[in-house]
Amino acid sequence: MKKSVIVFLALVAFIVTPLISNAQEEGVTSKFPIKIYGLLWGNGVWGDSETDLLNNLTLKSINAPTHAVDEATVSPNDGYIGFTAQNTRLGFQVMDHTFNNGIYAGGKVEFDFWNQNTNQFRPRMRLGFVKFGKGIWSFEGGQDWDVFSPLLPATTNAAILWMSGNLGFRRPQMRFTIDYKFGDGAGIKYDMAVANPGNWDIITQPGLDTSFPDIQDSLAYYNENFMAGKLYLGVSTLFGKRNYGRKRNIWGYSLSLQVPLHNYFQLVGEVAYSKGTSDYMTNASTDTNGTNKVFSVWANLISKWTGWFETVVGYGLDDPKRMVPITAGVVNVNKNQMILGALKFHPVKPLTLAVEYENIRTNYVGGGKGTANVVLFSTIYAF
Repeated sequence: MKKSVIVFLALVAFIVTPLISNAQEEGVTSKFPIKIYGLLWGNGVWGDSETDLLNNLTLKSINAPTHAVDEATVSPNDGYIGFTAQNTRLGFQVMDHTFNNGIYAGGKVEFDFWNQNTNQFRPRMRLGFVKFGKGIWSFEGGQDWDVFSPLLPATTNAAILWMSGNLGFRRPQMRFTIDYKFGDGAGIKYDMAVANPGNWDIITQPGLDTSFPDIQDSLAYYNENFMAGKLYLGVSTLFGKRNYGRKRNIWGYSLSLQVPLHNYFQLVGEVAYSKGTSDYMTNASTDTNGTNKVFSVWANLISKWTGWFETVVGYGLDDPKRMVPITAGVVNVNKNQMILGALKFHPVKPLTLAVEYENIRTNYVGGGKGTANVVLFSTIYAF
């Protein structure tokens, strides 16, 4: 695998160096168009039982419930209600500009106002990358969504089924893409990314201190004009290392599909099997020293009944398979699942009024369990 990394970096250097040298005579000016986009997003959340965020009992943010707390150990287990605007987003997209030698370049920066346990919101960068290419290939550097497990659920919960089946996250990376188009809107796309080995930039973390990046790749067939929307059929893989006293391999395989058979029936989902993927939004506890294997699946059925009304029905499951005994006192999830249903109204095209019901069921190692019913109310204006 180290040879693959070296070959990848050598290939990038071989392609990029002469292109950059050829483009030096043409400078970038402020005439390049910038598209401003975003979401104005207000949330109301009600729950009949305590929930936490990302299996961390100290993060009880109302914004993104992912787990029901253990009813045998958390007391009092009260219901709650709250309101937040921290999902509001602001983005700047530098539109692709084609230079004299055929190279195009652009980029994106996107922020939200996530601040977990306080309503004194502050900006947080979600995405920030530069992308350039020529013809069917492109190269990207910065922070973007994972190549591994790339699809996103249609939920108004900001945690987007993380730890309930969805593994994909955002992380710094260098990405190489080949996008071969044929026919009317159809094509085959291959992505390979050398990514940050973890969700932190601290060199003593179990990923960064291995001196080995995460390697992600995906191969997909797509058709932009398939029946009622975009068809996407893809497979993706992950390989990396983590240092838990000694270096261990982590890996993952994911199948992704988006099949819009009709406006009333659009199926989107992913199924994955992975090992040691605690940095990829699974319940694989680091307490198992990276040996924890996890089965993950999520699916959405999206029905667009009219131009102003749609429904979403969804399910997600994250099912770890414990391989070694756990340490006493460590919170470990044995299984986590979520059932959701959403009604979305669009009085005008950019405005969404949504109500979403979620049933969260969490089983803990040792026999503990919890159930939570959550209702999210959202007002979203996209610009």
